[in-house]
Amino acid sequence: MHEWTTQDTLITITAITSIGIFIQACILIGVYLGARKAIVQVTRLVDEAREHVMPTLATSRRLIEDLSPKIKVIMTNVTEVSNTVRHQTEHVNATVGEMVDRTRRQAERVDGMVSGGLDGINNATASLQEGIAIPARKVQGLFNGVRAGLDVLLQRSRTDHSKADNDLFI
Repeated sequence: MHEWTTQDTLITITAITSIGIFIQACILIGVYLGARKAIVQVTRLVDEAREHVMPTLATSRRLIEDLSPKIKVIMTNVTEVSNTVRHQTEHVNATVGEMVDRTRRQAERVDGMVSGGLDGINNATASLQEGIAIPARKVQGLFNGVRAGLDVLLQRSRTDHSKADNDLFI
């Protein structure tokens, strides 16, 4: 058999290295072709996205540019309305407070008038009762005296007329 020489070893190592380099070159060509295909697909996707996204972005920008002044006007109006409502609320609160005070004073005044009127009516009733009751008792006493006198003159037995008259007296 043939003995391996250094030259045979070098040729074998060179052949194995060449095969390895060839395999690496094939792999790199495959990677290059795959990357190129991926780049083409990504470019196509980016172009499609640009077709759809760019009009949407342009429309959004125009919409924002159109709405921005309107939103500022709305915010200004809302601020003015808020200030007006706050001022009117303060005015209404002051007016209601004044009306409550006036109503309270009038109620106190009416209460005093009604109380005074009722007191006057009570005093007048008491005075009227005294003014009628005392003379009525005197008249009744007078009538009782006249009856008693007539009974004595007519010789009747003396009866107590005051009890019978009390039932009729108002």
